Amino acid sequence: MVSITENEYKELTGYIKNNYGIHLNEDKKNLITGRLHTVLLDNHCRNFSEFFKLLKADKSGRMVNTLVNKITTNYTFFMRESDHFTYFQDVVLPYL
Repeated sequence: MVSITENEYKELTGYIKNNYGIHLNEDKKNLITGRLHTVLLDNHCRNFSEFFKLLKADKSGRMVNTLVNKITTNYTFFMRESDHFTYFQDVVLPYL
C-alpha cells in the first residue's frame, strides 16, 4: 500500500476542507489512505504528492469526483430505515 507523509496528508486534507467543507482529522489517515490506494495505482501515481498534482491539474472534474466519492460514506437513510415507511404510512398518508 502507498503510504502518505504528514505533509502530504496535511496538504490533501487542507484542500478537501477548503474546497468541500469536509474536515478530516489525523485519525482518518488510515481510512483515507486505504480508500485512495487503488485510485493512486489506477492513475500510476507513486505517492500522494503525484496524486495531488494530478488532482489539481485535472480540468475534467473526474479526479475530484473520484476523490469525493472515495472519502465520503454514501448512506441512503430513507430506503434503509423502516421507521420512515411507518411514519409515511401512519402520518403522511392519512393526512393526504
